[in-house]
Amino acid sequence: MHNVLNFILLPIYLFSVDSPCKENALDAGIRPAVSNMQAITNAAGHRLVITYDISSKDKSPLSISVELINSKGLPLHSTGITFKGDLGALVRPGNHKTIYCDYPDTIEQIGNYQVCIRADDRATFDLQEILSKVDTARIRKRMESIAGIRNDLNIKGKETAKKEIAGSFIHDKMEVMRQPFVYDGMKEKVDGENLIGRIKAQGTDPKRYLLCAHYDTYQNCGGADDNASGIAAMLEVAEILSGYALEHTVDFAAWDLEEYGLVGSTKYLEAKTQQQKNEIGGVINMDMVGYYSDVPNSQVFPEELKGVFPEQYKAISTDRFRGNFAVSIATEHSTPLSRLYDSCASAYVPGLKVISLLIPGNGSDAPDLRRGDHAVFWDAGIMALYLGDGADTRNTHYHAALDQMADMNLTHIGNVTKVVLASLAKLAVIHHTTASLCTISDLARR
Repeated sequence: MHNVLNFILLPIYLFSVDSPCKENALDAGIRPAVSNMQAITNAAGHRLVITYDISSKDKSPLSISVELINSKGLPLHSTGITFKGDLGALVRPGNHKTIYCDYPDTIEQIGNYQVCIRADDRATFDLQEILSKVDTARIRKRMESIAGIRNDLNIKGKETAKKEIAGSFIHDKMEVMRQPFVYDGMKEKVDGENLIGRIKAQGTDPKRYLLCAHYDTYQNCGGADDNASGIAAMLEVAEILSGYALEHTVDFAAWDLEEYGLVGSTKYLEAKTQQQKNEIGGVINMDMVGYYSDVPNSQVFPEELKGVFPEQYKAISTDRFRGNFAVSIATEHSTPLSRLYDSCASAYVPGLKVISLLIPGNGSDAPDLRRGDHAVFWDAGIMALYLGDGADTRNTHYHAALDQMADMNLTHIGNVTKVVLASLAKLAVIHHTTASLCTISDLARR
């Protein structure tokens, strides 16, 4: 979490590397399979004919949809195209399936597009089985590779963290975006860069959800809890969730320069149009999730918050102020995210104790609860949830060199990660979908 500093915002540029719809590999063996796919156009007659074979494990009817994808991996939205044939909700598995359409003159050079067929058998998933994939050894390994000073005092440490984050996104076959920017609030300009990995939606009317954590550190902070813990947990969720087809898009954002005053997340939102902001269905911010203690009096409850949250104070004081719980903070506007996280914890990780705080407005009456990137989204009217361990109300090495791996509780981090994974799986909606691409050939040139 950050200390408040004044800062000046400069123009930014967002560079993105997009890829077309891709196969999600983790559960591919049990999902429908599209094969022998061809797309042929008679350009003179403006007709496109698509043939394909489709199989499924239990041979039940499938839901088939089709769309045209441009070179940037984006679907073509045209009211002048109506696909007919073997598509819709009740397509039987088999060979020699045909879909066709007549397209208008306004679509020029249709051969520059690709055809994407999606097949969904509407099977359900065992979410508990998905959560069992969370691997605390993998989380530890990532934390160890990231921990250390990560700022302009140690450029090498920062570059190591960026390499680990981007490498994880690439390994998971996600779209990777980099957002470089300049911070001009100090005596000298400081370069920053946000890193974003994306699991692209398979649905036809997708929302966008965001899981985020900052990767920079405060001055000479050891950086294990703050915030290698949040980054490693986020990457674990990304690795597991990227193996599934989702109804909605999920972005995984690693913010830079959070410790300078939430600069990275502010830059991110400044680059968005109002329409793009409206598409963000919710944000979960993981900032310091690794410190846990069953020792009495290891948790401080701020004096000024006792009257604001009497039930939470009673629960913590009754347990003799042990720091053995996860902290969840949301505005009243963000209540659906808070309730979802609490319900997922109760249903899937009952051993994780969660203390949830709901605050009115944008939290301005409780400034200590705004010390994180979630506040940037609150101010923009976007639902956002903070998850942490209480920062300096628990971790005695907050913003200090002694913030080290030795004090991290991997079981606690793993439990928090599981609940985040469950929450995102419910928000993004896992589908049993296969997405297959093929290029379009012109009949006249065959």
